[in-house]
Amino acid sequence: MGYIDSARMDVTAVLSAAQRYDSVAGILDGAVGRAHAVFGAAGAGREYADGGALVQRAVTEALGQLRAWAAANREIASSLRISAADYADIDARAARRIG
Repeated sequence: MGYIDSARMDVTAVLSAAQRYDSVAGILDGAVGRAHAVFGAAGAGREYADGGALVQRAVTEALGQLRAWAAANREIASSLRISAADYADIDARAARRIG
């Protein structure tokens, strides 16, 4: 007869990781909120309008990437919380069966 390998989850550690992902998302959202893209073609002046527009597009794209990164962090945090809750529920049911 062989040994049964079982998976174990440190629910507290997983929930702590989820909190850290949420914290990163908050930091990213804060950075996006503070990075008002007010520089553009008009601010660059007539001779540098094209360059100003390029800078504005690059900043807008970077802010979009930061927003996406924040959203991904929130999704990861949510998945970790769901996994931890599922594990805790399954573990509790197994403990009740054992007595």
